[in-house]
Amino acid sequence: MKKAAIALSLVALILSLVSLSLRSFERTAELEAVKAAQEPVITLYALTAKITEVDYTTDTVTLVDGAGRLWSFTGCEDYDVDDFVSLLMSDAGTPESVLDDVIVSARYAGFWD
Repeated sequence: MKKAAIALSLVALILSLVSLSLRSFERTAELEAVKAAQEPVITLYALTAKITEVDYTTDTVTLVDGAGRLWSFTGCEDYDVDDFVSLLMSDAGTPESVLDDVIVSARYAGFWD
């Protein structure tokens, strides 16, 4: 009889530990979900723009995209006015606004004669 009572106590203890462990796991998953919801998701996208100005004194290239927004980056290299540039852009975690977007990289994409 004592062995059966001890065995039942052990089973009850194991079930309690498993239940506690599951609740802890669920709480951790909830906390991770809340944390993920609070961190902005940064999205990359492509944008083509035309060079409007190359300033070799400041090493700055100024471009205009199809919507008329001006962008700039440093590193004149072999760029020239009227060249097209393919930009890899970051939405900086704010997809609702393009005003804070950032140029991640720029690559020469041709010219219009």
